[in-house]
Amino acid sequence: MRRVAVCTAEPAWQRRLREIQQRLRISRPVLMLESGLTEVPVVIGFFRPVILMPLGLLTGFPAEHVEAFLIHELAHIRRCDYLVNLAQSFVEGLLFYHPAVWWISAQVRAERENC
Repeated sequence: MRRVAVCTAEPAWQRRLREIQQRLRISRPVLMLESGLTEVPVVIGFFRPVILMPLGLLTGFPAEHVEAFLIHELAHIRRCDYLVNLAQSFVEGLLFYHPAVWWISAQVRAERENC
């Protein structure tokens, strides 16, 4: 997804992303791309994280809303949600037969998004 149907976001948004990163104390370099494959903003990758924004979102929404999206996605990076999701998927695979695992997993995913 980081190579197909993507283009680099405008330099002004890249600068704004770096400012927000500094404010949140995220030292890892994060790239922001506009993607024709996503319908919602998403973060992919752990070692080289990329924020994929849907095409038109950066121009179709007010700047305050786009900044809120960026802060939300950067918070996922700061909390290392990728690793939590990996561990969660491992437990789901190990205990796939237990309905309580699926319920707890759904609750954890929802709360991670609410954070």
